[in-house]
Formats: sequence, C-alpha cells, structure tokens
Amino acid sequence: MEVKIERSQEYGPVSEGEIGIVEAFLGSNFPKDYRCFMLEHNGGTPFPDMFKIPSEGDSSLVDSFYPIHSKRSTHNLIWCLKEYSDRIPNELIAIGQDPGGNQICIAISGKNYGSIYFWDHELECDGEPPSYVNVYFISSSFTEFLRCLSKCDE
Repeated sequence: MEVKIERSQEYGPVSEGEIGIVEAFLGSNFPKDYRCFMLEHNGGTPFPDMFKIPSEGDSSLVDSFYPIHSKRSTHNLIWCLKEYSDRIPNELIAIGQDPGGNQICIAISGKNYGSIYFWDHELECDGEPPSYVNVYFISSSFTEFLRCLSKCDE
C-alpha cells in the first residue's frame, strides 16, 4: 500500500538552506531519504500509520512527523532537538511522535546511520545518561520505515 502524507507542508515548505542550518546545529547531515521527505513534505501525518516494533512484538502509530518552521510551537523539529538532546542517545534525533508522546527517531551518526528507532518515554531512566534501554530498532532506513507502515486492524 502506498503511503499518503496528510498535512504535508502544513507549516509551509522548508528550503535546502533551512535544512542546512539544522544540520550545522547537529554537526551531521540528514540521511538522503529523510532529507528528500522533508523537502517534499516538511512533516505531516502518514496514512497508513501503524508500525511494528519487532523486538517487542508490539506496534504503535505515527501521529505525525515534525516539520521545520520558525513559529513558537512544540510541534517543531528544532524544539524537539533541544527538548530531547539529553534524553535520547546522541546518535539519534526525534523526527516524529506516536499518539502517546513516544518518539520516532532517526540515527544521524554511527554505524546505524539512517536507521529508524522507537523511543519509549515510559521506560526512560530519569536522571541517568541516555541509553538504548528504552530504544527499539524499527527499520534500516526512513524509506523502509514508510514502506512498512500498515493500516491498524482495529
């Protein structure tokens, strides 16, 4: 099933320059497929939206992908970079969320560069450095992640 992106460019388009500013802040480039997605959609909500968490035998939904924009909002990739910088492992950034506030992350460095992960805030160890205790591998690329999305059977 082909994935449709609803609310595409809800906050307007994002430019190469704006993405470059975020990448400079991170000290790393976005994976090519994610960068292309942002240039085309700048966030949005996919349909279908359900994904499996293989190691947990569970699933979740993509509530939305964060856009890049300058409005004061918590629904913003830049806000999330700051909010989760000391809560999510350094190799990852939050690029979206599920309906419960858990984060969908992408690896921006390291051997798993480009891979997608699920960060479960319920299992976060408060006061401890970020680790992979509450982080679960989902797919090896953003493109693969979009392809694996399916309809919720409920």
